[in-house]
Amino acid sequence: MSNDFISSIEHLCHEKNLDKKTLLEAIETAVVAALKRKYSQDSEIHFHIDDETGVFDVSFGKTVVEKVRTRSMEISLDEARKQAGEDVQLGDIVQVPVDVQSIARITAQTAKQIITQKIRDVEKSAFIEEYTQRIGELILAPVDRVEARRVVLNLGECEGVLLQSDLLPNDQFRAGEVVKTVIREVQLNRRGDVQVLLSRSNEDFLSQLFREEVPEISSGNVVIKAVAREGGSRSKIAVKALRMGMDPVGACVGVKGSRVSAVVDEIGGEKIDIIEWSDEPALMICNALSPAEVVKMDIYDEEGLAVVVVPEDQLSLAIGRRGQNARLAAKLTNWKIDIYSEQEYEEASPEEIGQPVSDDEETGMMLGGSVIEPVETEAASETEREEPQSENPATPEQER
Repeated sequence: MSNDFISSIEHLCHEKNLDKKTLLEAIETAVVAALKRKYSQDSEIHFHIDDETGVFDVSFGKTVVEKVRTRSMEISLDEARKQAGEDVQLGDIVQVPVDVQSIARITAQTAKQIITQKIRDVEKSAFIEEYTQRIGELILAPVDRVEARRVVLNLGECEGVLLQSDLLPNDQFRAGEVVKTVIREVQLNRRGDVQVLLSRSNEDFLSQLFREEVPEISSGNVVIKAVAREGGSRSKIAVKALRMGMDPVGACVGVKGSRVSAVVDEIGGEKIDIIEWSDEPALMICNALSPAEVVKMDIYDEEGLAVVVVPEDQLSLAIGRRGQNARLAAKLTNWKIDIYSEQEYEEASPEEIGQPVSDDEETGMMLGGSVIEPVETEAASETEREEPQSENPATPEQER
């Protein structure tokens, strides 16, 4: 019986990648707790499984008394001396062996429960480790169901979840439809099950789409240096060639725009600005603000601030609708950008350059010059991310 038990444990540990010692210790702890529930929480119980033979060693710690009133917790002096020797005195605690058969049912039930739980824990840990290592990876998965505020995908071992904020405005999915997405985060849901959060609206999704469509990126000849994105509306992606003479922007655009068109089709017509990366901050900021033309720029390294001057007729173009162009440029370059028209710049005193006059809460700009700071769009809490934005989560509306 003991050999069969330990053989079964060893086979299970090998099959499920469990640690034998850890499993046996967990069973021992659980059996002791079960016996205490049956007899008394104050009982001193010793339970050990020999990890080679599988033999159970069970004993109860009993107090030596003159007259026994509670057999599960007390033992007479005469009986104690028979068990542990003549040196035993009244009040001592003596470990008294227990017939294994008397606790066989409790032991078997508890061992089964612990083994089942340990298997679940190991599988859960394996899922978490696997998918955590795959964060940012592009995957294809079928839709399992569409719920009130999310779309649930079937990943086989666990569920993948597209929250409303991770969907694009034109996304409309049905059960069984295969969806392209990226792994964003791995967490446990309220029931303690592994849940893989997915996204079609973040920067990783756009980057992976370009890696899929552009061989020069997948081969490493062109690298994506930075991405700034407001999913479903507009994105900027900065690329750099590692091979002399290669045009990184042209590689991403493709012949007659074929490559970028394939990406745009997947993300529902989202506008994409592809720019060439520069290690020179001034040139990089100029590129990031395209299509606006920069006529002058002052760089303040310590403040991480660029004061940019554009022609009068291009101020709104540089800033963009609701500040979007400047906001994306700031995020792409990780610089604060203070935008002036030529006339504003000429009329401003040196002290006013780069100094806020009034706040525009909606865009984050500071007028009198428009200071745009880099923002981290993924910083929203999960509570905020799960807030419903429309009645149908598969077709969230986003103002363009």
